[in-house]
Amino acid sequence: MELVRGNAHDEELLRRNLEWADLVIIATNDQSINEKVRKLAKDMRKFFNDATNAEETEVVVPFESEINGIRVAVTTEGLSGIVARRTLEKIMNTLREDEELMNMARVWYAVKSKLKEVVSDVRTRLDLYMELDNDEKFNELAKKGFIDEALKYVMNKISSHN
Repeated sequence: MELVRGNAHDEELLRRNLEWADLVIIATNDQSINEKVRKLAKDMRKFFNDATNAEETEVVVPFESEINGIRVAVTTEGLSGIVARRTLEKIMNTLREDEELMNMARVWYAVKSKLKEVVSDVRTRLDLYMELDNDEKFNELAKKGFIDEALKYVMNKISSHN
């Protein structure tokens, strides 16, 4: 990020400063400047976020958070950042309180990591994931957070397939 001082009505200054940008953030209180920057960004094929106009923005910047590898992003598409933030907080609190789901996240992470080590074929791994998703015993181990037992169960399952 770089702060540029100058006259925002100077189209050449705008063009020079958009050339190097990957993402343009538009956040002035002058709608004519915002419109000029949007047009230049579009002409120069730059992604942009117009913080003053959700309908015109190309790149939405959501409120986001993560817990146990579960990433959640929320946007209200310009309705209200406060509402988006509060919505995200409610979602994250709900996830934190769901012990079974948090246990499953940890077990699945361990199982996927191990399977990537021992099963090179992606399609075979995907088939195993689907099989495990429907496996009652595996799901009980996962819900309880029994990582070692789940890994042993999965390795035995793989051995029996071969």
